[in-house]
Amino acid sequence: HALVREAVYAELLPGERTRLHARFAAALAGRDDRGGPGLAAELAWHWYAAHDLERALPAAVEAGRAAERAYAFAEAQRQFERALELWDRVPAATAGLDKAELLARAGEAAANAGAADRAVALVRGALAEVDHARDPLLAGQLTERLAFHLRVAGRPGAMEAYQEAIRLVPPGPTVERARVLAGLG
Repeated sequence: HALVREAVYAELLPGERTRLHARFAAALAGRDDRGGPGLAAELAWHWYAAHDLERALPAAVEAGRAAERAYAFAEAQRQFERALELWDRVPAATAGLDKAELLARAGEAAANAGAADRAVALVRGALAEVDHARDPLLAGQLTERLAFHLRVAGRPGAMEAYQEAIRLVPPGPTVERARVLAGLG
């Protein structure tokens, strides 16, 4: 029963809780059916609560991806933001993606969860991680997403962002160029 679980958990000492979470995480990690969003989120939570941050970061990213696949966008946002919280404390190579992509995914999850203002902030963070001169296509795609989120949030600057995205995305018949032009339209 949930009340009994809460009572027992409250009586545990902090070190006991950490060890308990580590054992739960290890047991969950050994299961074959780890693809579901609920199990992925539980695994991410236990690694985080066990203070095993090197496992918590990739688990949070995977839980965010699993939540996206299940259209559980608020949960995806929560997991991606937990991964961002851990980003500077753990070698980033364990995450399986770069910080700009993680910020962009968190922004899309926030937008799909109805948090347009948070999406704006997250996509702006992603843009800050991208070298516009070295990767103008990615910068243009992120700028287009920023413009979209600004428009949805009812904040000024969307038209200017769309125009900047058009400037950044190389001309030519590409999906990326079409998306930017469609957004401006």
